[in-house]
Amino acid sequence: MNDDLLVKYLAGEADMQERLRVEEWLGKNEKNALYYSQLERIWNESENLALHNSPDEQAAWERFRHRVKQQEETGQQQEKAWLRWNESTRERKTLRTLREEVSTPTEKIRSLRPAGSAPRWLKAAAALALLISAGWLARYLLQENRFPAMVELASEQQVREEMLPDGSLVTLNKNSLISFPRKFRGTDRLVSLEGEAFFNVEPDKSKPFIISVNDLKVEVTGTSFNVKSRNGVTEVIVETGSVHVSRGSSRIDLRPGEKAVSSNENEELVKQHTGGALYKYYRTNKFVCRATPLQELINTLNEAYGVHIVIPDKSLQRLTITTEFDNESLERILEVIADTFDITVQYEEKQIILKR
Repeated sequence: MNDDLLVKYLAGEADMQERLRVEEWLGKNEKNALYYSQLERIWNESENLALHNSPDEQAAWERFRHRVKQQEETGQQQEKAWLRWNESTRERKTLRTLREEVSTPTEKIRSLRPAGSAPRWLKAAAALALLISAGWLARYLLQENRFPAMVELASEQQVREEMLPDGSLVTLNKNSLISFPRKFRGTDRLVSLEGEAFFNVEPDKSKPFIISVNDLKVEVTGTSFNVKSRNGVTEVIVETGSVHVSRGSSRIDLRPGEKAVSSNENEELVKQHTGGALYKYYRTNKFVCRATPLQELINTLNEAYGVHIVIPDKSLQRLTITTEFDNESLERILEVIADTFDITVQYEEKQIILKR
């Protein structure tokens, strides 16, 4: 997809045929949609910058187009998208400062422009080109001086999906943090994780993808899997492909439907069957149980809904359940559990108790 057309689409300047072309491209796959989303973030900021600056729009835009063409010819389109998004972070701080310094609010209006003046989308595109130029300069200086260029992404109170420098996709669950280099160099792709994330790794047998989480090392070359580390327990669940997990001298190879579990108290890795797809809940809004221990479902509900449900009876904790909850309320889920096991749900001020 030509970036010129994407810019026209963002500015509302594309004609019907061009809009249909862009929308068809957006619907083709997830990476296209994510690329557009990242470009849109920079666009919104560059449009604001254009309100306060009058650069040589045509010259800046032509320089931008020339760089884009060079990137496409060398097959680095994914890196281009990544750099635009991440390097613009530095520029956003400058933009915020500019906004604070402007004493009179500027109302954005769509008006007839004088003959010969540059269209609004070209002004914003020029500002976008300047942002990218500044970002590329920073990147060059970082490389030349060998300073570490690390990126940290925090999900905080929302699920967050992002593209990594190699084109891999990561979905962060709430209250999670991932860090990685701005560009993967050397013989591997190393990232570190706190919390929980689902990875769909871009295949590259020559450069393994390695996740450091707690004391574990998770190594793949191209696969999809979930990693979770909370409250001293770490688990890795494989969805497709194979995953190699190691901790100290303990090593395990996993296939789809298998998981590795480790705790702070026991260095040994334990291989288990997943018993359902509860780990997908933050991506699908579904709780899928297949002979899943009731306590495991309750733990997931506590995390998903931010509540404190307890089962004092150990024998009740071990009972298994096979069902699927799709976008159900917590009250409805607990009602089904109570009916299934003939138990009582007792609501108290700070907790919910399940008992016989």
